[in-house]
Amino acid sequence: MPSVVAYCEPEILAGNPALMCNTDVMNILYAGYVLNKGTAKEKFLTPEEVSTEILKRLKANAEKHLSTKVTGAVVTVPALFNSDQIEATKRAVKLAGLELKYLLEEPTSAAIAYNHKKKFENSKLLIFDFGGGTLDISIAEIKDKDLEVKAVGGDTQLGKMDQ
Repeated sequence: MPSVVAYCEPEILAGNPALMCNTDVMNILYAGYVLNKGTAKEKFLTPEEVSTEILKRLKANAEKHLSTKVTGAVVTVPALFNSDQIEATKRAVKLAGLELKYLLEEPTSAAIAYNHKKKFENSKLLIFDFGGGTLDISIAEIKDKDLEVKAVGGDTQLGKMDQ
């Protein structure tokens, strides 16, 4: 699901529906911004408020797909998120009505998923996560079926949106 939110009166849309919303392009957000700038309805939205709407949509989609209530989430963040960004993510999870079960870096989650599928033993992995706005890299080692992340790095200015 695209990480985008559109504030279309009277509703808030997230993901693909947000991209199709018939609204002023200034009301479609990828991060924290001012809505309706220069009008009586002007409002600043923090990044966690925008993230909350995305998480609410993901929660609703999961509940529909699973036919059960979803109360917790494992959340990933870019490898180079600083402590303020991590705390904002935690607040967004809580505001979305979810309990944070675990928070990990995106390339680490890719390594875990890949290892789960391939069931490697005694291997070294270099994982690239070339995302929408960042490039994240993890180096991991698998010994006796245990995955250990050795290093994490990346570039916050290199990603799909930074062409």
